[in-house]
Amino acid sequence: MDFLSIRVTDRFIGMTPTTFLADFAVAQAKVTKLFHLHAFSVNGKVAEPFQPLVKGDVITIDLKPFEGLDFVPEYGEVAVLYEDESVVVFNKPAGCIVHPDDKTKTGTFVNLVAGYFEREGLDRKVGYLHRLDRDTTGCLLVAKHFLAHAKLASQWDHDIVTRTYLALVSGRFHQKQGMIDLPLGRDRHVAGRFRVNPDGERAVTRFRVLRHFDGYALVSLTLSTGKTHQIRVHMSHLGHPLLGDTLYEGSTDRIARTALHAETIVFLHPLTGEKISVVAPLPIDFARLI
Repeated sequence: MDFLSIRVTDRFIGMTPTTFLADFAVAQAKVTKLFHLHAFSVNGKVAEPFQPLVKGDVITIDLKPFEGLDFVPEYGEVAVLYEDESVVVFNKPAGCIVHPDDKTKTGTFVNLVAGYFEREGLDRKVGYLHRLDRDTTGCLLVAKHFLAHAKLASQWDHDIVTRTYLALVSGRFHQKQGMIDLPLGRDRHVAGRFRVNPDGERAVTRFRVLRHFDGYALVSLTLSTGKTHQIRVHMSHLGHPLLGDTLYEGSTDRIARTALHAETIVFLHPLTGEKISVVAPLPIDFARLI
């Protein structure tokens, strides 16, 4: 499991090892290190940076110099929604943050992922690509090696990865769908809170009302940008705070946590280019309200 093998298909014909790595958006410093350490081979022989790749060639990359667990492994149950040799999509539960911060050093989701990797015999970095808030449940994408991480990060930068959320929000909508294009910035008066701010960073949220209930609604949301608390701030600004979201005036009468679920993530597989769509089932406390 310390080596990654990739067969040259039509997608890579005409490339060299150098352009192959550039196609995956691998940083130049890492490219230089790969060749310096003779960690890039073709058909079992150390490759030259500019030799042509031919259909059917087998590229082998030695992962050992670039990987290794980078978070303290912790052990607990993790739900896997999709997994192959390059990526894994987990179903993140409510109540945990994704990675350590200034206040929380252990007990995060990436600590559990490190433990999962260790159990599976993978001495790999936890290549998480994005974050979900502490109370948000659902799809969390993790790369299993640096090549996958670089390619997926590039997809993220070019808006190729799409995510769809479900939220339960208070009130009744007068329009069934819409787009919110309002910049966000930190709230100077409340620590950890964000607000609509003309001088902030652009944030775009598209929403579609799926169903109204007694005093609240089920809404589907997609993000064209990924700012901290974006959905929570935008919905609250419209007068529809998420149920359970006390930071943004949401009611806890029906649910004790922020009712936000990362239902779907769609991306192109970093090695094959195949479109991958993963759906996370609703957690019980959310599902019982619809």
